Amino acid sequence: MKRLRLQETAAGLDLPVHTLERWIRQGRIPVVLVDNFCVFREEALARWARQHHMPFRIREKDAASQGVFCSEGLGAALQRGAVMHLLDCKDREDLLWQMVRAVPFLPPAMEGLLLEKLLERESMVSTGVGRGIALPHPRVPLDNFPEKSCIITAFPHEPVAYGAMDGQPVFVLFLLLARDVKAHLHLLSRLSHCLQDERVYALLMEKPEKSALLEMLAAKEKALGEKQVNRP
Repeated sequence: MKRLRLQETAAGLDLPVHTLERWIRQGRIPVVLVDNFCVFREEALARWARQHHMPFRIREKDAASQGVFCSEGLGAALQRGAVMHLLDCKDREDLLWQMVRAVPFLPPAMEGLLLEKLLERESMVSTGVGRGIALPHPRVPLDNFPEKSCIITAFPHEPVAYGAMDGQPVFVLFLLLARDVKAHLHLLSRLSHCLQDERVYALLMEKPEKSALLEMLAAKEKALGEKQVNRP
């Protein structure tokens, strides 16, 4: 049997922490949660991941615990990206296309490729993680882009049907673009942790400006970093 922290297991499966917790409670995944640790048979979880067309990249230590990626922090990635408000869109694809067009320094020739990769990921398992939140991202980072990770945040004018696990339409999306898999897993873990905070969720419901969103998430990320440093 293998025993990993909840955050490490979620990152290895490319899942937000709260989604993994919910699936464990519902018995949808062959994992048992014991004192914030996931206990599982590695071959059984690998087989489950293949059957559900999901990645399986379990590591003994996650990126955050190794004290790296200071330049790949959540706040820095959000600062590099845009925060888009009141987007009028007819469907999920249209919404993702508008977000792709807002990615800074993305060569026009790569826009179609990025959209294709995002839709490919959605066809496997929706990145709608529940409670009206989606975390779209390519299954594998693009070659040579971006140089530094960035996150595009979007608040559509009206919630959009997204095929989320809980069936709720999406009112906020965070498009994650990382320079490599390790940076992606680090950002996904950090963002997922922040989204579990009810104060963050309440702020998102207000469709905040970029400055307010950055202030809240930067504070949460700082607190998380201090907690990890002081962990016995």
